[in-house]
Amino acid sequence: MLQAGSAEIAEILFNLTGVPVLREGLVFRLASVNIEVARECSGIRSTIALFILALPVVHYGLHSLWKKLFFLACAFFMMILKNGMRIVTLTLLAMYVDPSFLFGKLHRDGGIVFFLLGLLLLLPVLLLLQRGESPALAGTKELAASSGQRN
Repeated sequence: MLQAGSAEIAEILFNLTGVPVLREGLVFRLASVNIEVARECSGIRSTIALFILALPVVHYGLHSLWKKLFFLACAFFMMILKNGMRIVTLTLLAMYVDPSFLFGKLHRDGGIVFFLLGLLLLLPVLLLLQRGESPALAGTKELAASSGQRN
């Protein structure tokens, strides 16, 4: 699912950039390079890492169940989005700068850069969901509700 989702996002991003591309499943044929979104390119490790990071965030930062589930769904989507961005970025760098970008250091070790980009994209979602979820406010509402029950 991550592999196919990353290919879908990559196709959308290639179309947005105006780069002519022919897609055949997980293979992209461009003017000077052909790439395949391999199983290793699915982003599974960074997705697992993000979910491990997201669990304490939703536990301590969000109170309602729907917001927690929505945030986790957004986290999953952001990982697919950042992986598609990584595929497109490396491919465009290989086409227009140097073909070694497809096999070089950024390809092998650049995952952290794109992982951080995914986190940055997810931060506004968290901040938006946290609106109105003040723990002090929740305690006040509970106190008011319990005092209303006594009367």
